[in-house]
Amino acid sequence: MIDREKVIKALSDFSKFRICLSNLIPWAEIDDALALLKEQPDIVRCKDCEHCFVEGFVHERNVCELHPEIENPSDDWFCADGERRCT
Repeated sequence: MIDREKVIKALSDFSKFRICLSNLIPWAEIDDALALLKEQPDIVRCKDCEHCFVEGFVHERNVCELHPEIENPSDDWFCADGERRCT
């Protein structure tokens, strides 16, 4: 899994070397990639989503309140509607 914030930080740190590498790297492309990453929503996996819960005692299964048509989504599953559970 890619952590968006780590990628943004890595690209931002890398861009500090522009003066040294100004003729080697197409900086406009790095700036475009940073802007695009910052616009993207965070991915919230089912295991961390407030709409997903475990049901059952003997045969446990995950249940999504928003998408009941998805039977027993895995912990790594995600959708566009996920909201991070408050801790």
